[in-house]
Amino acid sequence: MKKAIIISSIVIGIVFLIFVLPVVLVGYKISHEIEKVKDSFGYSNEDIIAYVEKEHGFTVEILSNEGRDPGSKGLRIRDARVRQMEGDQLEFDISINTFGKITGDNYEEIKQRFDLNQIYHNSELFHDLQQFGFHELSFGKEADDPQFYIALPKNRNMADQETLQMLFEAIPLFEKLQAEVSKKGYELEEISVQGADLVIDAHYQSPQDLGNQLAARNISKFVYQFIEDDQGQVQKILPQLQSYGFNNDNNQSLQCDEIVEYEQCYAYGLNLYPNKNLNDNHDFFRYDDENDRENLFKAIREINTVELPIKRIVVHHVYSPNNPDDQFFTEKELETREKVSYFARRTVEVVDFASLERAEDIEFVY
Repeated sequence: MKKAIIISSIVIGIVFLIFVLPVVLVGYKISHEIEKVKDSFGYSNEDIIAYVEKEHGFTVEILSNEGRDPGSKGLRIRDARVRQMEGDQLEFDISINTFGKITGDNYEEIKQRFDLNQIYHNSELFHDLQQFGFHELSFGKEADDPQFYIALPKNRNMADQETLQMLFEAIPLFEKLQAEVSKKGYELEEISVQGADLVIDAHYQSPQDLGNQLAARNISKFVYQFIEDDQGQVQKILPQLQSYGFNNDNNQSLQCDEIVEYEQCYAYGLNLYPNKNLNDNHDFFRYDDENDRENLFKAIREINTVELPIKRIVVHHVYSPNNPDDQFFTEKELETREKVSYFARRTVEVVDFASLERAEDIEFVY
């Protein structure tokens, strides 16, 4: 009897260690974390001021502390904005997480940019860059500003040969600036040339090569040279596209996807926007509608006559199954299957459109 009691006690002890104790420990940990969250929940202005005083040793005033963002259903708390009361009077952000806990701030980065602007404002290096014609030289004020910004001379465009020549000749100065600020702990890899990102260490062989590399990385800054003329070529077939139910109200259908030489687009995407056809009872494109597919096939044949490097055709507002593999079956055929198919309007891309021979062969990727 005594032996049975001992065995029973041992079994109970083992069960407690294996099953009960872990649950107790997890419960304690959860309770502890909840208390921590409760302690830090909903940081007030006073909490933020105390945090900055502790972290940086100065007093700030609160510029904004909006709390929970209604657009996120209250899950996200907006960062607070503060300003130093004395000294440099810098403005910076206080990061607050979902639980209302301060996770940090960006004062050090803001301060670093401010100090660099102060140091280089009247420097010989800035003077040399200004001699080229650059102006508004700045390391920025905010954490998300470009690493270093310069503006071009007035009436100078990005693709001008004079612009590319001055940028090419200024590379040694950019490299010098990069080397100097790196010693101060500042990372400088790109120069924002009026919004176009120029990589400093890209090994440019000539102004032309610099222009090609710069354009490849900043397509939107170079398309102004040719986009209107190229769009004009698409305009010539617009009546035909409209007769097939596309682009009645949208003339800006071209999108340059790739530039190899900075003076022209190497690859275009063309956007087709379906409109209500005279013979149709819907104002969107149905993937399994024979008339819609035939109209798209005719539109593609017109597009193939345009002497532009159109490498993509994108069709908007296409009603199609969520699974791309299901597009080879009609909606009625899919309804007979045990597996449920879901449908939605989406933007799709036409596969191998240049070699299509029949409307039945049209395939979409999305």
